[in-house]
Amino acid sequence: MALKQNATSLNQKGIALKEVNITTKKIIKGSRNRNGSGNADLVFDEKDIKESGTMNLYQLIKQKLPGLRITFDEALPTLMYNNYMVTIEIDGGGLPLFLNPSPSKADLLEALSEFQIAQFEGMEVMYSRKYMGLYANPPSSTNFGMNDIIASESLLRMGKDTIDVPKSESVPNLTLSRVAKRSPESRFYRPGFREGYLDRRVNVLSNKERLIAVIGITTKNKTGYFKNNAPDFVTYRPLPIMYPQEFYSPKYGLKPNDVAEPDVRSIVFWSPNVLTDANGRAKVKFYTSDVSGSYTISMEGIGSNGGIGTLRQKIKVQ
Repeated sequence: MALKQNATSLNQKGIALKEVNITTKKIIKGSRNRNGSGNADLVFDEKDIKESGTMNLYQLIKQKLPGLRITFDEALPTLMYNNYMVTIEIDGGGLPLFLNPSPSKADLLEALSEFQIAQFEGMEVMYSRKYMGLYANPPSSTNFGMNDIIASESLLRMGKDTIDVPKSESVPNLTLSRVAKRSPESRFYRPGFREGYLDRRVNVLSNKERLIAVIGITTKNKTGYFKNNAPDFVTYRPLPIMYPQEFYSPKYGLKPNDVAEPDVRSIVFWSPNVLTDANGRAKVKFYTSDVSGSYTISMEGIGSNGGIGTLRQKIKVQ
C-alpha cells in the first residue's frame, strides 16, 4: 500500500525522463591505436590526465587502473593489471624503457616514474578480445621446451640479444655449445616499430596462459617520448588552485502553470568570468527565484592595471 502511495505521489509531481543511450567516444587526435582512435576499453583524454594531479607515468597508470601493480614473476619484474601482463606503447612504438641486468621491482618502478606526463595528450587501454586482435596472437597449443623457456628468461634478465647457455645439472639437455638467440618472431604480442623492456617481457616464452593488456599513449608532438637527461633539467607542471566551475541555472521556457514546484533557490546567479568593455561596463542577465523580497548582489573584480574592486548592494523583487 505504501509503495502504491509513493508511486502515485511521484506520478503527480515527477517528470518521466526518456531513456538516453550515450554512444559518443572520446577521440584522441593523432592516436596510433591499431583499432582506431577511441576504440579501446578505457580512454583518458588530456583533460583526464591534467585533472589526475599526477606527475609521472607510474603515478598516472596506478591511479587510473585500480589493480595495476609490479610483481616478480618468472624471476622477472613484471607490470600487471589484474590478470593481464601489461606493455606500453607510445605513439605506436614501444616505451623506451631499458633496465640493467638482473633488474628488480624497484628498478622497474623507478624507470616508469622517470617518464613525465607533461607531454601526454591521451591514453588508451586495451585488454578485451574485442580490441586485442590486432595486438596479440590468439592462444595456441604450442608447448615450449624447458631449455627454450630458461634461455628466453635469461636473455631478458641479462639484457642481451644472444647468450651462451651453460650446461646445467637441473637441465641436462643444455650444452655449452648452445647459443640462445632472441627470436624476431613475436610469440604473444606483436610490438610496434621499437621494442622496450615491457614488450620483450610479455614475449618471454612460457607455457602458461598469457593475457596481455596494452596501454597506448599519445604525446603532443606525436613522435615519441623525448627524455632530457640533463641533471639540471626537470619538467614541472603546477597543479591549478581550483578547476573552473559551471553554475547551473534552470531553463525558463516553461509556462508558469506547467511548473508544479516553486523555485526557492537562495543563490540565483553566479558568473566567474564577466568581461567589461573599454568603459568598464558589462551586461549580465538572470532570473530570480519565485520568492519575492530583497536580493543581495556581490561583485568582485580586478582591472587590467592590477587594481581590485568590490561592491555589495541590494535590489527588491516584488
